[in-house]
Amino acid sequence: IVEWGIREKCDAIVLAPNHIRLTAPVLEKARNHGIQIVLIDSKMDAGHHACIVESDNTKAGLQAADYLAGLIQNTGRVILARHMKKHASTSERAMGFSQRVSNAYPGIKIVADPYLGDSKGFAYRSVIELLAQFPQTDAIFCVGEEASMGILKALGETDRNRKIRFVGFDLNPEIRAALIGGQMDATIVQDPYQIGYTGVWAA
Repeated sequence: IVEWGIREKCDAIVLAPNHIRLTAPVLEKARNHGIQIVLIDSKMDAGHHACIVESDNTKAGLQAADYLAGLIQNTGRVILARHMKKHASTSERAMGFSQRVSNAYPGIKIVADPYLGDSKGFAYRSVIELLAQFPQTDAIFCVGEEASMGILKALGETDRNRKIRFVGFDLNPEIRAALIGGQMDATIVQDPYQIGYTGVWAA
């Protein structure tokens, strides 16, 4: 897509990267052709962009840790469900969460921190296996939307005899229904529409 933008002599490209460096060479090529790059939602290591529009993802992780700690009275076993390796915004959420737990809640132990990707089905299967491996899990925090929905499905099938607290990320009709119905305790919400809108405005 970026190569297409170069060929078409675009003036600017707004990009939501899924990796901190994989597209760096082609972005450098675009900048060398005079194209302005605006990143939205997630950072990159390379400095080829003119600006970035994003949420404070580390703070989001801190807020999730504080809220989840309150749900389990500052003690218990937690699964931290990550997104993908080298994905900046979700990595920052996970880092903020784990650092807050480590620094402020010594009674909480993160028993697993798997990468669940952006597939609802993979997240569902992974969490089913994790809950079998760690049956005394008290809570889960997930850093992304698709995996959150997979976890919801898994908890619906396994969370029978006791309540596993669950804090997710982002909002859609399925997550909203789960919040109202009590299958999910909370979700951390950013404003993706405004991020995209502001990115185009900046470009």
